[in-house]
Amino acid sequence: MLKKNLKNYIEEAVRDKYQKIDKSQSNVITLREKINNFDRFLDVYIKDETYGNYIEKFYLELEKMVCDEEKMSFKQGVIIDEFLKILAISRNIRLDSTNNLENLRTLNIITNDEMLEDIKLYFNDKTSLEKYLENKGRIDLIPIIDSCYISSNINNLDCININMYWDYISNLFIAYLELANKLKDNIMQQYILLNLNIREYIHNIIENYENKINFKYIPSSVVKLTSYDFLDEFDDENGITLPFTKVNDSGKYKKIKLIGYAGVGKTTTLEYIEYQDALNYDKTNIIPVIISLITVNEITSIEALICRKLNIDEENEEVIKYLIRKNKINLYLDGINEINILDGNKRKEFLNLLEDFINKKENKDLKVIVTDRDNDKVSVLNNSNTFLIQGMNDSDINEFIEGNSMPDKVLKIKEEISKNEEILDAITHPIMLKNIITIIECENKLPQNIEDLVSVYLDSIIKRELEEKNDEYANYINDFLKYLVKNIVTTKDVLANPPISHFEIIPIFYEIADSKKIEDFDASRFLDLLIKMGILKEVEFQKYAFSDERFFQKYYNDIIEEID
Repeated sequence: MLKKNLKNYIEEAVRDKYQKIDKSQSNVITLREKINNFDRFLDVYIKDETYGNYIEKFYLELEKMVCDEEKMSFKQGVIIDEFLKILAISRNIRLDSTNNLENLRTLNIITNDEMLEDIKLYFNDKTSLEKYLENKGRIDLIPIIDSCYISSNINNLDCININMYWDYISNLFIAYLELANKLKDNIMQQYILLNLNIREYIHNIIENYENKINFKYIPSSVVKLTSYDFLDEFDDENGITLPFTKVNDSGKYKKIKLIGYAGVGKTTTLEYIEYQDALNYDKTNIIPVIISLITVNEITSIEALICRKLNIDEENEEVIKYLIRKNKINLYLDGINEINILDGNKRKEFLNLLEDFINKKENKDLKVIVTDRDNDKVSVLNNSNTFLIQGMNDSDINEFIEGNSMPDKVLKIKEEISKNEEILDAITHPIMLKNIITIIECENKLPQNIEDLVSVYLDSIIKRELEEKNDEYANYINDFLKYLVKNIVTTKDVLANPPISHFEIIPIFYEIADSKKIEDFDASRFLDLLIKMGILKEVEFQKYAFSDERFFQKYYNDIIEEID
């Protein structure tokens, strides 16, 4: 609502006087948050049928004053009446008077009848009124009473001198900021409803999970670690293997670290928990948020990362703080080892920022799960509740095959797997097993060398897309992805498998399509195909990465082989 120059103007107009009223307002951050809250007030109530007309006139008058350097018309700029009406409704109080001083007493802003009568007595004598309120220790009331005076004397203010004009303006703004601050929770709740489409967000989580092709989640088994030095050490006495969902649902742990090797199911586990949270949203009103840390390439606040995930402006960090304070978010931080900050010192700085955020006193009730490859020094929560994901046992593997395979292919899949000893070592990881199932379902042979599994898997799903869906775009996948990876590694100083934005990836696809003289090529449809096939995934709003780091590595290796 308020443009940056309008916010700056309000801050400049009130700063000095605010500090005289309340020395704590020397904290610029506090003042700016009050201005942001007032901004949200305008945003919410300009859409209200009852107040919208008044708010819109005020906003236009404020904009004219700042942009055209004219005096504000007090007739359009005084909205104290609307503030008091809204405040009364929020407190379920009825205002019977048309006198704003009486209304301030009804709302208990003026705290007793004696003070009300004294204020009425001094109402038209600004100097005496200010001295009276100073003596009563209620200097905070000066701007609010002043705004009431302006409201009742609008027709007499046209000819006041410039100094008095600015005095009135600054008091008006302070009154608005303070009254909006009294409505803070009410404003925030309505602002969230207007700007955060939670229903659509929750619906997309459920839809995206349920639309995964042939994937039935098998809860990962974990053991709780008692040694924080090595990945493979755990307490033999108490290290009972449990489904992680049971650990998570117990409510015993607010902060959890989940570790395990690549492909063992860390991301899959978080996605399943996020899906369960989404299914239960109507009961809990808790919003699940997975942050793919691969998207972090610079030091950024955690609140800003959550804003990005929820697709709201990063200036709205206070909205996120409010949701956390009200216990309305579950936060899942995926891939400490994948953070894309190359500079070691800056990476440590971000990890310290992350650790501080998790351990903040005000975030003590925030549920946080982080995943990492290991417990090493370059991590977080090394002294917290840490669980090691175990590979699937024989029972899990059997259930996974039966739940994620075509019914008529189950026996063949089990037979093919049993013939290959090297494959047997890989099937304890759900992602690897899913790849193996897909290869066999596509009537392709399993590779003898496990390192070739990714290439065979990608060839299999591309072949399936061509034969079953007749999608001619599948013909382009290998060449286009090789070109994409080549473009990434030659133009970006990044770690493996970095996220790439929509506005970057689409021109790259058009560029190679033009070089191959492909007519009527639709880059957006091609991107949708890659996502549907599970080769790419959206890791943040309109940012994409390979869904498996090994896919990125496969195409990178193809480029190296061509150079050699």
